Amino acid sequence: MVKFILFFLLLISCENRKQIKEDSVINIAKEEKENKELQAFLNLKDKDTMREKFDFELFEKVKKVSEGVYVKPNGDMVVSMNWYEGGDASDKFLGGYIREIIGKPPYITVLKEFYIDGYIKEKKTLLGQYLLIGTSEYYDKYGKLTQVNEENTYGKIKPADVLKFIEKQGVINLKTGKGFFVGDPLNAELSFNISYGKPQDATTENDYYIIGLKYKGGEAETDPSGGEPPSASDLIYYMNSKTGRVYTQKEFLSKEEKN
Repeated sequence: MVKFILFFLLLISCENRKQIKEDSVINIAKEEKENKELQAFLNLKDKDTMREKFDFELFEKVKKVSEGVYVKPNGDMVVSMNWYEGGDASDKFLGGYIREIIGKPPYITVLKEFYIDGYIKEKKTLLGQYLLIGTSEYYDKYGKLTQVNEENTYGKIKPADVLKFIEKQGVINLKTGKGFFVGDPLNAELSFNISYGKPQDATTENDYYIIGLKYKGGEAETDPSGGEPPSASDLIYYMNSKTGRVYTQKEFLSKEEKN
Protein backbone atom coordinates (compact mmCIF):
# COMPACT_ATOMS: atom_id res chain seq x y z
CA MET A 1 0.00 0.00 0.00
CA VAL A 2 2.82 2.36 0.96
CA LYS A 3 4.63 1.54 -2.31
CA PHE A 4 1.47 2.31 -4.27
CA ILE A 5 1.08 5.70 -2.56
CA LEU A 6 4.74 6.58 -3.24
CA PHE A 7 4.36 5.58 -6.90
CA PHE A 8 1.23 7.68 -7.22
CA LEU A 9 2.94 10.73 -5.68
CA LEU A 10 5.95 10.27 -7.98
CA LEU A 11 3.63 10.08 -10.99
CA ILE A 12 1.86 13.30 -9.99
CA SER A 13 5.23 15.01 -9.48
CA CYS A 14 6.37 14.02 -12.97
CA GLU A 15 3.13 15.23 -14.49
CA ASN A 16 3.47 18.54 -12.67
CA ARG A 17 7.04 19.01 -13.91
CA LYS A 18 5.89 18.15 -17.44
CA GLN A 19 3.05 20.68 -17.23
CA ILE A 20 5.39 23.36 -15.86
CA LYS A 21 7.80 22.70 -18.74
CA GLU A 22 4.99 22.93 -21.31
CA ASP A 23 3.67 26.10 -19.70
CA SER A 24 7.18 27.58 -19.83
CA VAL A 25 7.50 26.77 -23.53
CA ILE A 26 4.08 28.31 -24.21
CA ASN A 27 4.96 31.44 -22.22
CA ILE A 28 8.27 31.84 -24.05
CA ALA A 29 6.54 31.47 -27.42
CA LYS A 30 3.86 33.95 -26.35
CA GLU A 31 6.48 36.44 -25.20
CA GLU A 32 8.37 36.08 -28.48
CA LYS A 33 5.18 36.66 -30.43
CA GLU A 34 4.34 39.72 -28.34
CA ASN A 35 7.88 41.04 -28.78
CA LYS A 36 7.62 40.61 -32.56
CA GLU A 37 4.25 42.37 -32.62
CA LEU A 38 5.65 45.19 -30.51
CA GLN A 39 8.69 45.52 -32.77
CA ALA A 40 6.48 45.54 -35.85
CA PHE A 41 4.38 48.27 -34.26
CA LEU A 42 7.51 50.28 -33.43
CA ASN A 43 8.83 49.80 -36.95
CA LEU A 44 5.50 51.03 -38.32
CA LYS A 45 5.75 54.08 -36.10
CA ASP A 46 9.25 54.70 -37.43
CA LYS A 47 7.90 54.47 -40.97
CA ASP A 48 5.07 56.86 -40.11
CA THR A 49 7.60 59.53 -39.18
CA MET A 50 9.07 59.18 -42.70
CA ARG A 51 5.77 59.00 -44.60
CA GLU A 52 4.71 62.19 -46.31
CA LYS A 53 2.03 64.23 -44.60
CA PHE A 54 -0.30 66.94 -45.82
CA ASP A 55 1.55 70.28 -45.76
CA PHE A 56 -0.77 72.64 -43.90
CA GLU A 57 1.81 75.42 -43.97
CA LEU A 58 1.91 75.25 -47.77
CA PHE A 59 -1.89 75.05 -47.82
CA GLU A 60 -2.13 78.41 -46.05
CA LYS A 61 0.14 79.97 -48.69
CA VAL A 62 -1.87 78.47 -51.55
CA LYS A 63 -5.13 79.83 -50.13
CA LYS A 64 -3.77 83.37 -50.32
CA VAL A 65 -3.26 83.19 -54.11
CA SER A 66 -6.21 84.92 -55.77
CA GLU A 67 -5.26 84.31 -59.42
CA GLY A 68 -3.16 81.72 -61.23
CA VAL A 69 -1.16 79.15 -59.32
CA TYR A 70 1.18 79.17 -56.34
CA VAL A 71 4.80 78.72 -57.43
CA LYS A 72 7.05 76.96 -54.92
CA PRO A 73 10.68 78.06 -54.44
CA ASN A 74 11.84 75.09 -56.57
CA GLY A 75 9.63 76.19 -59.48
CA ASP A 76 6.90 73.57 -59.07
CA MET A 77 3.39 74.95 -59.50
CA VAL A 78 0.56 74.07 -57.13
CA VAL A 79 -2.49 73.98 -59.40
CA SER A 80 -4.98 73.06 -56.68
CA MET A 81 -4.89 72.02 -53.03
CA ASN A 82 -7.60 71.47 -50.45
CA TRP A 83 -8.48 69.84 -47.13
CA TYR A 84 -11.86 68.39 -46.13
CA GLU A 85 -13.09 67.29 -42.74
CA GLY A 86 -16.33 67.06 -40.79
CA GLY A 87 -19.11 69.02 -42.43
CA ASP A 88 -16.85 70.07 -45.30
CA ALA A 89 -16.79 66.65 -46.95
CA SER A 90 -18.83 63.59 -47.78
CA ASP A 91 -18.18 60.26 -46.08
CA LYS A 92 -16.37 59.15 -49.23
CA PHE A 93 -13.69 61.79 -48.97
CA LEU A 94 -12.15 63.01 -45.76
CA GLY A 95 -8.64 64.38 -45.83
CA GLY A 96 -6.78 66.38 -48.44
CA TYR A 97 -5.17 66.46 -51.84
CA ILE A 98 -2.64 68.45 -53.85
CA ARG A 99 -2.18 68.64 -57.61
CA GLU A 100 1.04 70.20 -58.80
CA ILE A 101 2.98 70.53 -62.04
CA ILE A 102 6.71 69.88 -61.86
CA GLY A 103 8.43 73.06 -63.02
CA LYS A 104 10.53 71.69 -65.88
CA PRO A 105 9.87 69.85 -69.16
CA PRO A 106 7.86 67.75 -69.76
CA TYR A 107 5.91 69.42 -66.93
CA ILE A 108 4.38 66.25 -65.55
CA THR A 109 1.54 66.47 -63.04
CA VAL A 110 1.77 64.88 -59.59
CA LEU A 111 -1.46 64.16 -57.74
CA LYS A 112 -1.43 63.19 -54.06
CA GLU A 113 -4.30 62.32 -51.72
CA PHE A 114 -4.11 62.16 -47.92
CA TYR A 115 -6.04 60.41 -45.14
CA ILE A 116 -7.83 62.37 -42.45
CA ASP A 117 -4.84 61.79 -40.12
CA GLY A 118 -2.72 63.70 -42.63
CA TYR A 119 -0.67 60.76 -43.90
CA ILE A 120 -0.41 60.15 -47.63
CA LYS A 121 -2.97 57.80 -49.19
CA GLU A 122 -1.84 57.69 -52.81
CA LYS A 123 0.51 59.35 -55.27
CA LYS A 124 0.05 59.35 -59.03
CA THR A 125 2.11 60.84 -61.83
CA LEU A 126 0.35 62.02 -64.98
CA LEU A 127 1.30 63.29 -68.39
CA GLY A 128 -1.17 66.07 -68.99
CA GLN A 129 -4.32 65.74 -66.92
CA TYR A 130 -5.27 62.13 -67.49
CA LEU A 131 -2.47 59.80 -68.64
CA LEU A 132 -0.89 57.84 -65.80
CA ILE A 133 2.85 57.27 -66.15
CA GLY A 134 5.70 55.94 -64.04
CA THR A 135 4.94 54.17 -60.76
CA SER A 136 1.79 54.90 -58.75
CA GLU A 137 1.93 54.48 -54.98
CA TYR A 138 -0.98 53.39 -52.78
CA TYR A 139 -0.82 53.30 -48.96
CA ASP A 140 -3.27 51.62 -46.63
CA LYS A 141 -4.15 53.35 -43.35
CA TYR A 142 -1.26 51.57 -41.61
CA GLY A 143 1.27 52.81 -44.14
CA LYS A 144 1.71 49.59 -46.11
CA LEU A 145 2.79 50.52 -49.64
CA THR A 146 1.58 48.96 -52.89
CA GLN A 147 3.23 50.07 -56.13
CA VAL A 148 1.81 49.81 -59.63
CA ASN A 149 3.95 50.22 -62.75
CA GLU A 150 1.64 52.17 -65.05
CA GLU A 151 3.92 51.64 -68.06
CA ASN A 152 2.74 48.02 -68.18
CA THR A 153 -0.70 49.31 -69.17
CA TYR A 154 0.45 50.49 -72.56
CA GLY A 155 1.37 48.71 -75.76
CA LYS A 156 4.57 48.91 -77.75
CA ILE A 157 4.11 52.64 -78.17
CA LYS A 158 4.82 54.47 -74.89
CA PRO A 159 3.85 57.92 -73.55
CA ALA A 160 7.33 59.23 -74.48
CA ASP A 161 6.55 58.40 -78.11
CA VAL A 162 3.34 60.41 -77.88
CA LEU A 163 5.28 63.43 -76.60
CA LYS A 164 7.68 63.16 -79.54
CA PHE A 165 4.69 63.12 -81.91
CA ILE A 166 3.28 66.28 -80.32
CA GLU A 167 6.69 67.91 -80.67
CA LYS A 168 6.77 67.01 -84.40
CA GLN A 169 3.46 68.86 -84.78
CA GLY A 170 5.29 72.00 -83.68
CA VAL A 171 3.26 72.36 -80.49
CA ILE A 172 5.97 71.82 -77.85
CA ASN A 173 9.74 71.77 -77.47
CA LEU A 174 10.89 68.98 -75.17
CA LYS A 175 14.25 70.60 -74.47
CA THR A 176 13.27 74.20 -73.80
CA GLY A 177 9.71 73.63 -72.58
CA LYS A 178 8.34 76.14 -75.06
CA GLY A 179 4.71 75.62 -76.04
CA PHE A 180 3.70 73.40 -73.14
CA PHE A 181 1.27 76.02 -71.80
CA VAL A 182 -1.46 78.07 -73.41
CA GLY A 183 -0.64 81.70 -72.73
CA ASP A 184 0.79 82.53 -69.31
CA PRO A 185 2.30 79.43 -67.64
CA LEU A 186 0.92 80.69 -64.32
CA ASN A 187 -2.55 79.87 -65.61
CA ALA A 188 -1.34 76.24 -65.78
CA GLU A 189 -3.35 75.39 -68.90
CA LEU A 190 -1.42 72.74 -70.80
CA SER A 191 -1.44 72.94 -74.61
CA PHE A 192 -2.40 69.28 -75.01
CA ASN A 193 -4.25 66.46 -73.31
CA ILE A 194 -3.79 62.71 -73.66
CA SER A 195 -6.05 59.84 -72.69
CA TYR A 196 -5.77 56.12 -73.35
CA GLY A 197 -8.12 53.27 -74.17
CA LYS A 198 -10.77 52.38 -76.70
CA PRO A 199 -12.41 55.45 -78.25
CA GLN A 200 -16.03 55.94 -77.28
CA ASP A 201 -18.48 54.07 -79.55
CA ALA A 202 -15.60 52.51 -81.51
CA THR A 203 -15.79 48.86 -82.54
CA THR A 204 -12.03 48.37 -82.77
CA GLU A 205 -10.33 46.03 -80.31
CA ASN A 206 -7.15 48.12 -80.35
CA ASP A 207 -6.22 50.60 -77.66
CA TYR A 208 -5.37 54.13 -78.69
CA TYR A 209 -3.78 57.25 -77.33
CA ILE A 210 -6.34 60.00 -77.89
CA ILE A 211 -4.36 63.21 -78.30
CA GLY A 212 -5.95 66.64 -78.14
CA LEU A 213 -3.97 69.70 -79.24
CA LYS A 214 -5.60 72.72 -77.65
CA TYR A 215 -7.13 75.27 -80.03
CA LYS A 216 -5.37 73.80 -83.09
CA GLY A 217 -8.50 72.52 -84.83
CA GLY A 218 -9.60 75.75 -86.50
CA GLU A 219 -12.54 77.93 -85.60
CA ALA A 220 -15.44 76.23 -83.88
CA GLU A 221 -18.98 76.56 -85.21
CA THR A 222 -20.78 79.80 -84.41
CA ASP A 223 -23.33 79.61 -81.63
CA PRO A 224 -26.71 80.20 -83.41
CA SER A 225 -28.15 81.73 -80.25
CA GLY A 226 -25.54 84.47 -80.25
CA GLY A 227 -23.49 85.27 -77.19
CA GLU A 228 -19.81 84.39 -76.93
CA PRO A 229 -17.84 84.52 -80.20
CA PRO A 230 -16.60 81.15 -81.48
CA SER A 231 -13.23 79.95 -80.24
CA ALA A 232 -10.80 77.55 -81.84
CA SER A 233 -11.52 73.88 -81.27
CA ASP A 234 -9.04 71.16 -80.33
CA LEU A 235 -7.30 69.10 -82.99
CA ILE A 236 -7.77 65.41 -82.21
CA TYR A 237 -5.49 62.52 -83.20
CA TYR A 238 -5.74 58.78 -82.55
CA MET A 239 -2.47 56.85 -82.18
CA ASN A 240 -2.52 53.05 -82.30
CA SER A 241 -0.67 51.79 -79.20
CA LYS A 242 0.68 48.74 -81.04
CA THR A 243 1.77 50.15 -84.39
CA GLY A 244 2.11 53.88 -83.73
CA ARG A 245 -0.06 54.68 -86.76
CA VAL A 246 -1.79 58.04 -86.38
CA TYR A 247 -5.25 59.07 -87.61
CA THR A 248 -6.93 62.44 -87.62
CA GLN A 249 -10.36 62.40 -86.04
CA LYS A 250 -11.98 62.59 -89.47
CA GLU A 251 -9.92 59.67 -90.78
CA PHE A 252 -10.66 57.57 -87.73
CA LEU A 253 -14.41 58.17 -87.77
CA SER A 254 -14.77 57.63 -91.52
CA LYS A 255 -12.57 54.57 -91.77
CA GLU A 256 -12.12 53.05 -88.34
CA GLU A 257 -9.17 50.68 -88.07
CA LYS A 258 -10.24 47.07 -87.49
CA ASN A 259 -6.91 45.32 -87.05
